[in-house]
Amino acid sequence: MLALVAAGTLGFRRGWVREVATLGMLLLSWLVVVALGFSIVGSIDKLALMLAFTWQDGFDAADPAAVLRELRLAPAIDPWHADWFYAALFLLGVVGAYVLSSHLGARGETAVDALLGGLAGAVNGYVVAYVLLGYLQAGARGGAVADGFSLLGGYAATVVVAVVVGAVAIAMLTSLRGTALGAKR
Repeated sequence: MLALVAAGTLGFRRGWVREVATLGMLLLSWLVVVALGFSIVGSIDKLALMLAFTWQDGFDAADPAAVLRELRLAPAIDPWHADWFYAALFLLGVVGAYVLSSHLGARGETAVDALLGGLAGAVNGYVVAYVLLGYLQAGARGGAVADGFSLLGGYAATVVVAVVVGAVAIAMLTSLRGTALGAKR
């Protein structure tokens, strides 16, 4: 609930254009983590293996294969339990989404912009809380975090789709209103 209030307040100040842009980037960030997360973990593990092998003088060892076998037993990130890493990767995307959308979108100037920004900001907070609680629940294997995740989980997709459709509809109505009044573009 705190995430929704904080993100809604931030959205109220930033305006709806920036918040909808942030929502799109948050969803893209989540997609990247889901689609490429396992590959990213594999690449980081390979890089860590190469560095550790070099650091432990694996090239000069009498049996380099033994050094490699020993290093492969303890990967830098366990690929089957990388939930905390995925959460950190998603948080990096969250920070990037907020920073980039601040530079791309115009700040809301009217009260309607602020109110819609507050609503879209609350949805952004909902998405961030939903994804992070999902990864933290998987990383912690249940507990108190699982209760918050089950509370958010049932409605996440519906709320996000409804808000994106609503924001697109409002943007279309706003652009049509200018042409209906005879304004020239």
